[in-house]
Amino acid sequence: MMLGNLKVEQFKGREGERFALEGAGGKLELLLVEVKHTRRPIHAGATREPFILLFRGPPERPVPQNLYNLRDPRLGLIEGIFMVPVTMEQGGALGTGMFYEAIMQ
Repeated sequence: MMLGNLKVEQFKGREGERFALEGAGGKLELLLVEVKHTRRPIHAGATREPFILLFRGPPERPVPQNLYNLRDPRLGLIEGIFMVPVTMEQGGALGTGMFYEAIMQ
């Protein structure tokens, strides 16, 4: 699926589902922990309502900020998602691990 065709509705209600992050270092399983709407476009040329996906990965295998492919049984292969590691409180409501954010604009 093309990155530009993704909509927040395709992820809402899917918190707790697993996705495969694919990159040069191999595959990594991520858990979708939160889907957030943003109130306004992140940049002036935005063509859809932007949203943020927050994923949790294993703490022992962090990956750097980079472009990755994300594989999902429903959506197929989503190429070129920019994932950024984010700091979260350990042991909070979202659990522990490494967290990654993808801003879909």
